[in-house]
Amino acid sequence: MPIEKRINGVDLNGPSYNSTYRAALHNKLSAIEPDSKIIKPMLFQDYVQPLSADLTKSLRSLEGKIVNITEQDREIIYLSPLGAFGLNALLTETSSLKIAHVTGRAADVVAEPTVELSAEVYRRRISGDSNVTSLGTIHRVVRLQRYSDPKFTTSFEMFSTIDSSSSGSKYLDEEMVTRHILRYYSFLHDTFPSANIRTTLGNLCISEKFISSEARETHNSKDELLQKFPSQLQHPLQIQDLSQKEIDSIMSLNVLHREVEKMIQVYQKLPEFIQINTDFDLSRILGLGHYNGLAFMMHIDDITIIDGGSVDWVAQLTSNKKEKSVVSGLGLEICARILNQYV
Repeated sequence: MPIEKRINGVDLNGPSYNSTYRAALHNKLSAIEPDSKIIKPMLFQDYVQPLSADLTKSLRSLEGKIVNITEQDREIIYLSPLGAFGLNALLTETSSLKIAHVTGRAADVVAEPTVELSAEVYRRRISGDSNVTSLGTIHRVVRLQRYSDPKFTTSFEMFSTIDSSSSGSKYLDEEMVTRHILRYYSFLHDTFPSANIRTTLGNLCISEKFISSEARETHNSKDELLQKFPSQLQHPLQIQDLSQKEIDSIMSLNVLHREVEKMIQVYQKLPEFIQINTDFDLSRILGLGHYNGLAFMMHIDDITIIDGGSVDWVAQLTSNKKEKSVVSGLGLEICARILNQYV
């Protein structure tokens, strides 16, 4: 039954949307008779499939390893499988159509654990805790978007983390991004000792300068959006490239020197063995509308394992512009599949 009919007459923006929405859905859904002809084929959809025993064993081992490495400087918590209805759409510009909704109550199935970690930081701020907050969690997420590669499913396990502080330190974002990269490198090097571990630094403030929100809303392809950047920025750069006259001129013209400097500061804080495999993506598109500044990715060979960056989600919830947060996620299940040669 179309969602429009299920909630016909319900004001989702009204003060009593919670009770009226739930009542409307209950009345509509309770009238539907289960049909085995429809249900049986659904049992073979990717989002209801269990992991194999081998993959599960690898995953349990990786869970213990990432917790042992990260619990040195953060609390490891378990999230509820449900989050507040609409929270992702509010903070990250994610369409609610990509989020699994729980029809029995005004709640979403957790699709982005870092959003829920931000909500936990907010709850702590409201309760009077103003300390630097560093949290981590392991969670199996459900996302409704489809992936072109059949090896990637709509349900998968990931490790997610947040560092958040309102200390007002000028270089807080750079320090937190560096901390995330160092912890993840320890995990990746220990897990894949002979692999080529690469790091890519980006800054979405640069991307937003060249790609307007209107351009993003037209759903242009990645290649079309990339063409909006100067040609000199349309490929990965090395540290020495950032000082080239052409690059410097582009940054000066668009008042972006400070944003480039943030990436350089992160690079300089990294040990040399990470620096030699680090490049800069000044035309990063992934994460627009999600991150609001520094961003990074880490790769095993050609497979992206980790993604993270600066966000203003806790600042939005607390209405405190001094609150700075960095979130990131590690694809634990992808790591397990690599170990089991499934990727």
